[in-house]
Amino acid sequence: LTGVGVLVSYVYARARRDEIAYVAERIDGMASSDQAATGALLPVRSFDEVGALVAAFDVLVGRFEAAAKSYRADLQEAAKTDAERLAFLAGLSHELRTPLNAILGFSTVLESGVDGPLSDDTREAVEIIRTSGEHLRTLIDDILDLSALESGELRLTKRPVDLRRAAE
Repeated sequence: LTGVGVLVSYVYARARRDEIAYVAERIDGMASSDQAATGALLPVRSFDEVGALVAAFDVLVGRFEAAAKSYRADLQEAAKTDAERLAFLAGLSHELRTPLNAILGFSTVLESGVDGPLSDDTREAVEIIRTSGEHLRTLIDDILDLSALESGELRLTKRPVDLRRAAE
């Protein structure tokens, strides 16, 4: 009777060990870095503690797959939104540049005195308009450069640079 008890215990323990080894092997296969997450479930081969763990693991795999799917959708939406933002910035910058160029052109004409001499106060006001407009044009150019950089359209070229002017 003791021999039968030992034999039954041995068979039971071996079945448990084999079941756990099978589950561990499948999980290792799922976790290998060269394999994409598929959301494949493990088969529940027994209805004991190991089977309950496998079923719980399958629930976690399902949740992970749902979270990964949601993440991919959110990532696509973010990429679409970013592309729309870049297009908006580029369009806005170009739309701002057109009237700004007119302002700068007219301020240069006024400063040149073509329409007649300017009083000192008027000349100072026109100079402020011109310098502020040039500053605004620099900011718009920076926005356009940033937009081109983010979209991969920015092309750099080598040319001599006046270091004194750049430092100033």
